[in-house]
Formats: sequence, structure tokens, C-alpha cells
Amino acid sequence: MSALLSIATPALLAANAGGGAASQMVPVPIGFEMLAVVTASATGALAAREQKLDLIGAICLAVVCGLGGGLLRDMILQVGSVYFLDQPLALPASVITAAITFVIPSLLEKQDRLIAILDI
Repeated sequence: MSALLSIATPALLAANAGGGAASQMVPVPIGFEMLAVVTASATGALAAREQKLDLIGAICLAVVCGLGGGLLRDMILQVGSVYFLDQPLALPASVITAAITFVIPSLLEKQDRLIAILDI
């Protein structure tokens, strides 16, 4: 057993020592962040419209779709800060997108392929 432990220990130490580059956060351009929030919020607002929710329900669902993933990510990784509290444009962008999508759904209803590509 000790022979197995002595073989595995250098490999574990080498794996842990190389974690410096992987532990650094890479900044994402603000345009990409807002594109992701707007796309997910529009998807949520369209889903709310299909379920015949009112404007407030559409905004709530759009905010959950647009910002919920980042919130879950931050909670799971225990980053210490919440994305949409650190990014002042995220919540207003989500609400405005939801309101526009709900009031004028013809802008995005026929764009299923575009929304699917942006959502990926």
C-alpha cells in the first residue's frame, strides 16, 4: 500500500502545482455579457408570452432566465459576490429586454433560429 501511495503522491503534487494558470479568472468583454443577458431575457419573455402571463410575470421570468444562471454559478463556486449586483447594467438590460419583447413580440417571434444560435 505504501508503494502505491509513494507513486501517486508525486502525481498529485504535480497536478496541484500546475493549477496557477487555471485558477486565474479571464475577463469577458461587457458586450458578450450583455448579449448573453439580453438573449436569455428575450427567451424568457417569449416563453412567458406563450404561457399567457402578464407583463410583470414576463419581466420576472425574463430576469430569472437572464440572470439566474450567473447567480447559481456564483453560489456554487462561492465566488463571494453576485454577478448582477456587481454589474450595474445586467438587471436593467434584462428588464428592458423583457418589456420590449413582451410589448412587441413580432421583433423576435419569427427569429427562432437566431435566438437559438445566440443562446448557444
